[in-house]
Amino acid sequence: MIDKVERVRRKIELHRASATADCGTGVTDDCEELEIGPTLVDVPLGTPGAARAFSVDLAPGTYDKVEFQLHQASSDDAAFVQAHPEMAGASVRVTGTYNGTDFIYTGQFDAEMEFELSSPLVANETGATDLTLFLNLDNWLRNSGGALLDPASANSGQANQGVVEDNIKQSLKTFEDEDHDGRDDGPSHL
Repeated sequence: MIDKVERVRRKIELHRASATADCGTGVTDDCEELEIGPTLVDVPLGTPGAARAFSVDLAPGTYDKVEFQLHQASSDDAAFVQAHPEMAGASVRVTGTYNGTDFIYTGQFDAEMEFELSSPLVANETGATDLTLFLNLDNWLRNSGGALLDPASANSGQANQGVVEDNIKQSLKTFEDEDHDGRDDGPSHL
C-alpha cells in the first residue's frame, strides 16, 4: 500500500502549435519556459490515478505540447535539500507498506518528458492557465506481467530499478484543466 508519493519538479515548457524550432535547443518565440524550482510536489492519493493541478502564466497563443523535468535534487540545490533532506539525491520518493513491512522507494534519476496535448491549449490573453498532471500510480511497482514488485528491489542498484523508473516515466500525462475536475477539458485524454 502506498502512503505517500513525492517528486521533484524543475522546469515546464509549453510548445506553440506552430513551432518550427525544438524548445530543447533554447527558448524561442515558439516556447514558453517557466523555471519553477526545484519544487517538491506531494502527489494526492486515494483514486486510481493521482492528479496534481497547477497554473502557468502564458502569452497568448495555441500550445500543443508540454515538457517538464523530473529532477534529481543535488548539491546544486542546496536550499531545497536543506529544506527537504529526505530528497537529497532523489527525484521521486514513495513510502508505504509491502507484505506488512514499511518501505521507502527512492528514484534517483532525471527525466525530461514531453507530451502532446490531446486538444491544443488556447490562451487568448496573457495570464494563468490551469493544467493537470495525471499519474497512474498503479503501474509504478509492477513488472511487465502486472505482478507487484517488492519496492526494495527497485531502489538504486537493485534488480528492478530500471523497470520502475520506466514505469514512472510512462505513467505521466498532462492536459488542460480549467474546470479543476482532474479530467482533460478537450474531447479525450492524451
